[in-house]
Amino acid sequence: MSKQMVRRWCRTFSDGRQQVEDIPRAGRTRTATTDANVGKVDDMIRANRRITIDEVEEELGISHERAQNIIHDILRYRKVSARWVPRQLTSTHQEQRMAVSLEHLVGIVQSSVEFNTLKSIASPVDSLPKAYFHTELFVYTDKSTQHPEYLRQTALEMIDGIPEGAILSYRL
Repeated sequence: MSKQMVRRWCRTFSDGRQQVEDIPRAGRTRTATTDANVGKVDDMIRANRRITIDEVEEELGISHERAQNIIHDILRYRKVSARWVPRQLTSTHQEQRMAVSLEHLVGIVQSSVEFNTLKSIASPVDSLPKAYFHTELFVYTDKSTQHPEYLRQTALEMIDGIPEGAILSYRL
């Protein structure tokens, strides 16, 4: 920033100006990044996650740069595997993720999955250690000893520890 600009600001503020924001000035109004166009682009992306910026600009009659600005900077989408996805999860997305996680957890608990099957899903590597440390009983046991009932009980205790609000959103 130049000294001249600092002097100009000092002069305007000493004359009585109190606003820090720019004063609206004459010029061309925004026609591409209006709320209507932003809403249309958001609807287009929700309808087709694989839509391209060229298709958006052609549909709305705006420039490529403005279409890219709306998608990336205003709506905060990014491309992942040729699909537009939001950069940050909204509260709705977080609730959906929690509901799906609860559904998977309840499904695992309700089904009679044996320990070896659960182990093969979690880590399909064959070279696992031969023994493990049983955390609740503080007993060092052989790996061949299975505790499916203990696993089910632990999972049920985990479900009991989930906040009520999360379970309510799962039931909806």
